[in-house]
Amino acid sequence: MNVLDNVKEADQDRTVNSFKMMQLRPIIQLPINATTGEQDSVRQLARELNGKDFELNCTVEEFAAFKNSQAESVAEFRFTSWHVAGFVGLPCDELMESLVHAAHAIEIERISFAPINLTESGSRLTYAGAMNDLYRSLKRLMPIAERWGVTPCVQPAKGQFLTSPVELREFITEINSPKLKIDLPIDLPPSVPVWTDWFTTLTPMIRSVRIPGKSLAETEAISAEIAKLCTPRVFDGEVVVCPK
Repeated sequence: MNVLDNVKEADQDRTVNSFKMMQLRPIIQLPINATTGEQDSVRQLARELNGKDFELNCTVEEFAAFKNSQAESVAEFRFTSWHVAGFVGLPCDELMESLVHAAHAIEIERISFAPINLTESGSRLTYAGAMNDLYRSLKRLMPIAERWGVTPCVQPAKGQFLTSPVELREFITEINSPKLKIDLPIDLPPSVPVWTDWFTTLTPMIRSVRIPGKSLAETEAISAEIAKLCTPRVFDGEVVVCPK
């Protein structure tokens, strides 16, 4: 049984205000192209969770447009992190560095890099090739991130890339930077190890856990499951709530 199955069976009466009880830090994700209605839903969820910080979700191309326009439509939100998709297989060393510089300038704490799907990228990049490209990019990026105080996070498993928690642990260890962390989504593909294996293997390296935010009750129940999994070590990182 996975974490999401446990949530479905959870007693909702025991999940009231679990973020406050466990001192977890909720971060509410907002897509860069969110409609007015979607923005209203995000505001409502933030009020219910007492969340004050937001994560901007965009692709590499959308981020370039956001940086140029300053995206007035989302200017009211206090962004403390970015979730940028589409890096593996792209010539992005300079772009990753510019992201870190831009993040430092406006006090963004974390940048989560989500890879493109290797099977849908339109390229002939192999798994090993993608690993080598990411390794090279991060080895170049991390001294810059350390200097500017920005935390890059690698998101595994999505896009059929970094599909083993042991492989990811070894990869992060090999990069050897105290600022490089993991952004772990809870809804992993069925073709990879179960979420509990990822969480227990990688807990010290995890900066944020990514969960769906279909409702306040489900969000709190998932958070309760996360806290129980790492007992006696308490997970005190961010919980990124992604409204659906």
